[in-house]
Amino acid sequence: GQAAVLRDVKLLAFYLDSSGTAVIDLSAQPREIRASAGEELAAIYAVADTLTHNFEEIKQVRFLLDGKEAQTLAGHVDLTAAFRERTDLIRQQQ
Repeated sequence: GQAAVLRDVKLLAFYLDSSGTAVIDLSAQPREIRASAGEELAAIYAVADTLTHNFEEIKQVRFLLDGKEAQTLAGHVDLTAAFRERTDLIRQQQ
């Protein structure tokens, strides 16, 4: 089997603002995360979908890396935008 994309990523902080945006601050040490575009997208939406589906006050999710805005986690998916629930990706992976 394949290793989980977020296996070595640690949660540094979690914030929820009044508009329903959850901000997830992750530590990506070591900085090199290897994943295909599909694996990276699935990992990001696994977090975003879990939070938006299970907590009605969370409408969307943003990601930080080591306290800073980051362009990407593994080089494929743009992290500068917020992520809303998108369960169709789960169905595609099965």
